[in-house]
Amino acid sequence: MIAIRSVKLFHLWIALLVLPACTIGDLDDPTAKAKKITGLRKEGSAEFQMYLDSELANLDALKRAEGLLKEATAVGSNSCPSCFLEHAFYLSVLGHHYRFLREDLEEEAERADSRVEANGLLGEAQDYEDQMMEYFEDSNRDYRVFFRSSRVVDPVWYLRVAVHYQFMEEYDSALRYLDNFETSARSMLTEPQKKEVERLRRQLQDKSYRRIEDPRRGDRQRRRDLERYRPRNRS
Repeated sequence: MIAIRSVKLFHLWIALLVLPACTIGDLDDPTAKAKKITGLRKEGSAEFQMYLDSELANLDALKRAEGLLKEATAVGSNSCPSCFLEHAFYLSVLGHHYRFLREDLEEEAERADSRVEANGLLGEAQDYEDQMMEYFEDSNRDYRVFFRSSRVVDPVWYLRVAVHYQFMEEYDSALRYLDNFETSARSMLTEPQKKEVERLRRQLQDKSYRRIEDPRRGDRQRRRDLERYRPRNRS
């Protein structure tokens, strides 16, 4: 069961969701394909609402929502960019669901009465982490498809991708999408938010440097990566 703390954090994250509908121009409406996509998206939305109504306990409903939107991306692969966006979102929610399950098990392991019990909990937590990573990777793939095919991108979507890459420990990619977010959202960010973005950037750069300085990497590769990740002067 997900801890109450995790539920509250997750609901705050869910509140950022903004999903555009496919317009008539996106689809060959009123063809059977358009009706099929519309139906799949409505069914997916209903399943996702069931997940929310269950206080995030009905994982099967969330997985059904993801499956329905995966089918929609297949039907509308060349006509519905928003299907990829919506599918990416459901994949992201699945990743965070397993993230919170992992964190809760890690906390339980710290309170375990024996080493055997702790190791069992940590082993289960690792399984959840593996699933989290897989869902984040798949989510980023569909976000990239959407970014290539849409002229309108909410900056929040860039930030989601950056956060996924942060958990995946792909810090160069996280920094790139954090830059995209900042560039797109700069005029809307408050000063505290700008400082938070800069704090996250420094954190990612620090982790990048630590990885670059790994003695197992060749000198030439380290020099090239150090130049690539060198902090930029910002006004």
